[in-house]
Amino acid sequence: MDFIPPPLPSHEECLVIANGPSFLEIMDQCLNYRNNVDVYSLNSSTLAEWFFAFRPEYHMICDPCDFNTSLPNGLIHKDTVERTWLMFNKIDWPLQLSVPYENVSDARKLIDNPLVKITGCSILELPENHPEPMKALSCGHYIIGTANSVVRSLCMSLVSGYKTIWLAGADAILINSFYTDEFCRIYRQFSHSYESPQVFPDYLDLKERMRMNFNFISQLEFIKKLAEQNEVQIVNLSMKSLLDTFPKGEIGKKPLPWKPIM
Repeated sequence: MDFIPPPLPSHEECLVIANGPSFLEIMDQCLNYRNNVDVYSLNSSTLAEWFFAFRPEYHMICDPCDFNTSLPNGLIHKDTVERTWLMFNKIDWPLQLSVPYENVSDARKLIDNPLVKITGCSILELPENHPEPMKALSCGHYIIGTANSVVRSLCMSLVSGYKTIWLAGADAILINSFYTDEFCRIYRQFSHSYESPQVFPDYLDLKERMRMNFNFISQLEFIKKLAEQNEVQIVNLSMKSLLDTFPKGEIGKKPLPWKPIM
């Protein structure tokens, strides 16, 4: 299957809306700035009240679990998956949906809406030592962050040619969303969604927890490097975010002086 790139930019700026609840604090500011940006949304944000107000041009889903509608009854995630796909059939504007190549046929079975254009995205992660990373990404043979929709969306918007990328809702709660029981077993608390926080018995050992955090941060650092090389400004709009990879600021304004967390 041939790679189909993201929509051609209609603005020099784009807004990537991640799943963190901090977005709700700046939602009105972003909505007022909507006519100046293309909007990229992620995952189950189709269920959020703001989704139909922002009318995103581009949507990214990359978690294989989101294509599994045969999950056992009673799981909260099963209900979320079913409702997420149902909302795509209610969209009344052109939207490009990007999913992993291997899930394109699954998505086409779940969506019956001619306004939603389903395209495939590579599942091969770009090697950091690739001699021409931007060219490789633009050709669609590789992607950054195969398991993270935030990183993937930043990657897609980067190769689309935007001059400024505003990142909202990137709270990085993954970093502090783990808890332990009396036996020091580590669990993950899913508290980074727009809906009420829920605790799932998703067991992760310490090694896996560290690997996930390290991969996420290293992928963002890689994107930051590519953005600087191509004179693209990425601004984190979530002031309380644990991420210090990108400078923070308010949408439409000059970012604050960048200072890493020590």
